[in-house]
Amino acid sequence: MIPGSPLIKNFPNHQNRLLKRTEFLFSYERYPLVYYLRFHANKSGKPISSILVPDYMCHEVNKTYRDFGYKVSFYPVSLDFSIDLDTLDNAVNSMNEKPQVILIFHAYGKIVKNLKEILNYCQMKGIIPLEDCAHLPYPYFAHHSENSSNAKFYTLRKVYPVPYGAIAVIKDNQTEFDQFIQNNVKIIHDLNSYKMIKWILREYLKRSIVFLGISVKRSYRDLSQDPLKKNNFAHKWVKLLIEEDEWKIQIIKRRLNYIYFLKNIERFTNWITPIEYDVQTDVPYKFIFYLREDIDKFKFINYFLSHGISTELGLALEDQFSKNDKNPFNRHVSFPLHQSIEFKHIEYICNQLEQFQKLENLNNKVNF
Repeated sequence: MIPGSPLIKNFPNHQNRLLKRTEFLFSYERYPLVYYLRFHANKSGKPISSILVPDYMCHEVNKTYRDFGYKVSFYPVSLDFSIDLDTLDNAVNSMNEKPQVILIFHAYGKIVKNLKEILNYCQMKGIIPLEDCAHLPYPYFAHHSENSSNAKFYTLRKVYPVPYGAIAVIKDNQTEFDQFIQNNVKIIHDLNSYKMIKWILREYLKRSIVFLGISVKRSYRDLSQDPLKKNNFAHKWVKLLIEEDEWKIQIIKRRLNYIYFLKNIERFTNWITPIEYDVQTDVPYKFIFYLREDIDKFKFINYFLSHGISTELGLALEDQFSKNDKNPFNRHVSFPLHQSIEFKHIEYICNQLEQFQKLENLNNKVNF
């Protein structure tokens, strides 16, 4: 038995023949990555004991790797989550023992632009490269080519209304990997894809009705002539999730929202520094920005939460990073940017930014 079980088999595959996705649906993204490490060690006969991850990585994810026997080390990423190859090389060379795996994180939907160079570096060093695509809508960027890492890992719950779900897209040895999973993990559902996703969404719907008070009315994003009953919310999302165009709709809407946000937030840039996305290649996951050093981040967040705006700090980092007050990542804040956000919501957020600016008299304070 290995971690993260049980899981679900026969998740529907998109018809894109470039994809080599495993046929299993996992609970959380960290688990298929652990499966892959164990599979690779089993196939190569060489045990894997160490993994190099970005310093911007949730401590719960790192805890999982440690719980299953892997030594976790860190390499620095830039404030825009890009990876400098020289900095990465310095981190590798500073280790007493060369890492066997490097995790490349496309944080908040920002595609690592020098991915090819990093992969070439890994090949030269004999290191296994893996990609964390948790903040990208599957199957965006999921195809494999000669300039691809060994595997890519997606989290459905980050971008779809489901409580669980992760996908592994394997470059080579897909069949062998699936057989390894079949032999080592308890499978709780072996259903056709429609029933399986219906089950996941039913679980989500229970939670949403009980805890979030979400209505089961017909989705306003319905783009089809669906013969199902108008109030069948779960079936509606089943259809949207299975259809290949759903992730394309998400990409377009997120990019448009980001552009609209950026246009409206220009008047606050003396105390807010937004992270820039390339709307041709990136898929903005949230509207990310850094607060100026003199601004109380908790006061800022509580103000917006009190006005009904979902506002969050960045990832919950390791103590060595989160407890460092000088670490800029601790001033990293986000507003929602998902496909259900409309322009009127963004205008409301910007109006509240203006009110907060007046309350704190930020225009008259020195920019650090």
